[in-house]
Amino acid sequence: MVKLKIKLGKSGFMERSITIVPHWGPSFKIVSSYVGKALRERSYNTHVIESTRYFSYITDIIRKSFHSGIIIFIGNFNAYLWFLKYLISARAFSQRIIFYGVVEGPLRKDHGSYLFYSLIDDIIVASRYGASRLKELGVKPTAVVPHAIDVYEFERVCSSIRRKQYDKVVLFTPISALVPRKGLSIYLRALGQVLNERPDLVERIKVVLKVPEPIEVPSELKRMVNVISGWLDRASVIQLYCSSDVVVIPSLNEGFSLPIIESFAAGKPVISLDAPPMNELNSNEYGWLVKVRQSKIVGDHEYFIPDIDDFVGKIIDAVEDNEKRILYSKKVSEIRWKYHYQFTYKIFDYLITDKNML
Repeated sequence: MVKLKIKLGKSGFMERSITIVPHWGPSFKIVSSYVGKALRERSYNTHVIESTRYFSYITDIIRKSFHSGIIIFIGNFNAYLWFLKYLISARAFSQRIIFYGVVEGPLRKDHGSYLFYSLIDDIIVASRYGASRLKELGVKPTAVVPHAIDVYEFERVCSSIRRKQYDKVVLFTPISALVPRKGLSIYLRALGQVLNERPDLVERIKVVLKVPEPIEVPSELKRMVNVISGWLDRASVIQLYCSSDVVVIPSLNEGFSLPIIESFAAGKPVISLDAPPMNELNSNEYGWLVKVRQSKIVGDHEYFIPDIDDFVGKIIDAVEDNEKRILYSKKVSEIRWKYHYQFTYKIFDYLITDKNML
């Protein structure tokens, strides 16, 4: 694909100065923080754009571009129209643009998308699913790189938590937005079916839901469901992961699949759908993959609909099989290191210094 490069004059590029521009949303901010941290540890002078208002946001990009040879955008490829105005401004003053992002469904092919991809020098996508969607447009990613995490950050919190040997089995679910694609209503339905089939488990299960705002839980589930609503700082969220036995991710659609990698960092096995990109991270060898009954396109998202009976069976198995839970915890505690940011995000250093190393 032809690269469109606009230069309006010399911008005083600094060889080891980088600007990171995240899309709106907590997951993109978290990813940006780890990418920035990895690059700073490799002696790059790294700036992360914090403004969210349009005018200050674009002004910040232009101002930082005068001091940065490289800009890394972090976001959603499906939201390419949102990024266009920022990319055009950055392209005018930047030596190189890298876009690291997620794909959550079919990508549009139009004049706007052509301009979007022509403005980017290197495309890094977070999943093989995303790479396949990009290739449908004739766009070949430079690399596929999953989201990364600071494992030590989780270890510090988890090592301080001591639970009684005979506590209930804690199922933790982080829900970042009360939208259908997060699968909360399907998860609550599955829990209701668990209790109908196995009423004896009500005393053995403790469900913890972290949601952005208060929700009403079905009356029959109130004995075992604890809802934590509102904003929590990073340490408190990590503590919820560490205090659980299994993390349930009921999402019908994911981007970076951040909760799965956070669960691994805490040494906790995961129940998630057997659908991309979740099944690129989770596996039946160290977790539970729920069968998918069908997929459907909703706007720019591809939703994967779980088999509710299989979902119920996976929850029951995770609660009842103590040995499997312990084994899976040991396995994810081993594989989590491949998602440690110092290893995963070294690709940005390779891109900047010597692309032939990829």
